[in-house]
Amino acid sequence: LTLVPEFYSRLWCVCAAMDMPCDLPQIENGNLAQYYYSFKSYYFPMPKGKKLSYSCIVGYTTERGTQDGRITCTEKGWSPLPQCYSELEHFLAGFPGTYRKRSCITERIKSVFFPSGKCTKPLLENGSFYSTEMDFKIHEELQYKCNPGYHTPSGATEDTVQCRPQGWSFQPSCTKKLGSILHFSPF
Repeated sequence: LTLVPEFYSRLWCVCAAMDMPCDLPQIENGNLAQYYYSFKSYYFPMPKGKKLSYSCIVGYTTERGTQDGRITCTEKGWSPLPQCYSELEHFLAGFPGTYRKRSCITERIKSVFFPSGKCTKPLLENGSFYSTEMDFKIHEELQYKCNPGYHTPSGATEDTVQCRPQGWSFQPSCTKKLGSILHFSPF
């Protein structure tokens, strides 16, 4: 039985995929260092055992109440899940009868405490926005597309971000697509 290079490259792809189960995490109300977004194809998928630090935006903290959190890539994905909670949710968690995460109560209180606001168009490399507006009201959406050869964090060529009281729903980014054909090199 002779194994051809094509077999090796497919075997390598399968093994690499098994050892690298963690893609770029989407962190609502938080971010990784910008270089992870700019060079996504270099860093992700990330192998098991690797750790990442993330930061929550102003007004949000990790479950432990800190501005920064740390996650580890496991065979089941990121652990713990990277999450940022509003400081208001942490406050309400101490009162019986209130919901801690994403409840109607916390959303209503947010709308009272943050009745107005706006978002300024974010920076975007290797892509463009459909709108020429620079400022957006809360709940307005901003659609963007990536230049040829680039893709959004979800792998698409276009995506949409939403202006929220605390800022954009996520940082829009366009990263270079990896080639779909891997070549085998014995040495």
